[in-house]
Amino acid sequence: VAVGKAGGVPDFANCTAEGDGLEKACAGQDATFVITAKDKDGKPVTGDAAKGLAFALSGSPELAKAEVVDNGDGTYTATYAANAPGITEVAVQGGDSDDNASNPIKDSPFKVKVGSGVDGSKCTAEGDGLDGAVVGEDNTFTITARDADGNPIDADVAKEAFKSVPFALTAKGPGEVESELTDNGDGTFGVSYKVPEEGDYEVSVAFLDDSDEETAESQEIEGSPFKITAKPKGGKGGDGDEDIPMDAIKGIENIPDNLTPAELANMTKDKTPEGTSSGPGVPAKLTLNAGKPGLADAIDGVVVDPDGKLSLATVKDNGDGNYDIGFSPKQSGIHLLYLLMNGKLARPEPFYILVGGKGKGGDGDEDIPMDAVKGIENVPDNLT
Repeated sequence: VAVGKAGGVPDFANCTAEGDGLEKACAGQDATFVITAKDKDGKPVTGDAAKGLAFALSGSPELAKAEVVDNGDGTYTATYAANAPGITEVAVQGGDSDDNASNPIKDSPFKVKVGSGVDGSKCTAEGDGLDGAVVGEDNTFTITARDADGNPIDADVAKEAFKSVPFALTAKGPGEVESELTDNGDGTFGVSYKVPEEGDYEVSVAFLDDSDEETAESQEIEGSPFKITAKPKGGKGGDGDEDIPMDAIKGIENIPDNLTPAELANMTKDKTPEGTSSGPGVPAKLTLNAGKPGLADAIDGVVVDPDGKLSLATVKDNGDGNYDIGFSPKQSGIHLLYLLMNGKLARPEPFYILVGGKGKGGDGDEDIPMDAVKGIENVPDNLT
């Protein structure tokens, strides 16, 4: 494209160009710079001497847009748009008419780093897979690429801008997470992931600016990392499960809900744990043999933590008459697990689950205050 005629015959080899548009650009977005006509001594050409000139832009890869406007003072504003991220060579040539603007100006062609136009911190994600996960199932959500103003990247631009998926997923949790990301071709990206076991996971999603491998950077998207709780397939319940309110559990009145930490400590004293977890966040599980499959809806597990707070356990039907009853503890100490069958206690006493270590006390254990320990006055506490 060649526009903007001026006059005179400057030395095109000495004409210069400068501006942000020669340093960096975003695919599908306008980038600009200014061309200055100069003579053989490198001095600006102005006035009548600057009439009749023309400058043209071209690019490799080909530009989506290329325009040059005469400012009437011996300078010319050049505007272009690159098609895709990567390195684009922008060539600037001049002449005394549109037809022969074929003389390269100083330093032309210019190598410009073209980005995707995406601001990783403004990208968003939404979908059921961010609300929770099911063990062994495909859990999904969608990422939307957005610019610095939070606007979705134009679908036509996205088709050219992304030659590969520019996002990555990493996760921390009880097991290794498998994930797959797919370009939907419209500036959105589908995410599917699987978790191997129940528990709490932290899922991070980052945008990868790979327009230049040497300077590639990553930036977490809005809301990342996401806190996700995984539950077993075919199960129900779970700590904090809002779909099954505690007061809707048949037989919940049979579970003590007002025990103090001291009462719980006395109740669990000298009890042999029937299940264990190595620590907070690590799932604890018991297997119940109910004799036949299909009874998950009739079984409820209620957990009482060391502070006396109640939560629901997950119930997974294994299909062989056995049911996995589990929960993800949030603190160390003995937990009580009550099992209800059709609203009736499976046994009068709860199952005792030890989370983290064995015995009582421990470094920083806040469940047993130091001044509550009998005989503590006999222990020196002011030695230097």
